[in-house]
Amino acid sequence: MKHEKKYDLLTIGRSSIDLYSANIGSPFVDISAFNAFVGGCPLNIAVGSVRLGVNVAILTGIGNDQVGLFIKNFLSKEGVNRMDSNY
Repeated sequence: MKHEKKYDLLTIGRSSIDLYSANIGSPFVDISAFNAFVGGCPLNIAVGSVRLGVNVAILTGIGNDQVGLFIKNFLSKEGVNRMDSNY
């Protein structure tokens, strides 16, 4: 029996949002705005690999909230296949 591989790479683990100060050089107490980017090692590896032409899926838990929607939207735009479960 021949099995065709569906993905070249499967990353497993945490997906999140990283917040970075929009006020570069300001002391932390003076920060008035943040920029949001996706984060988490498995997510970063998946996105980087897709950008290199690898067929990738990520198995992760994504919340049923605005953070989850932010991550799902980003993964969709990047072409990463999701194998997530909503909590």
